[in-house]
Amino acid sequence: MGDRLTWRPFFPNLNPYIIEGGRVAVDSDRLQHGINDRQKELHHAADIIASSAQRQRRASAISKVVIIILGAIAATSGAATQIAGEKSVP
Repeated sequence: MGDRLTWRPFFPNLNPYIIEGGRVAVDSDRLQHGINDRQKELHHAADIIASSAQRQRRASAISKVVIIILGAIAATSGAATQIAGEKSVP
């Protein structure tokens, strides 16, 4: 079988397994380094998602305000039409 592993690690540049005399040992420093790298990638992705969510939240708040204002204008226009008659409300 030789001294090669057929298993592919999740981290392509990191192989935490070392063959020692037919036994498999884990290089914990390399493994920890790989975990730290992956955590940095995940934190970076989370930052990107958070900034996108913040922009979408801001756009949503603006949209809600615009819809409320348009609804108030429509309601006011409808009430003015009923009270004053159609010819007096443009």
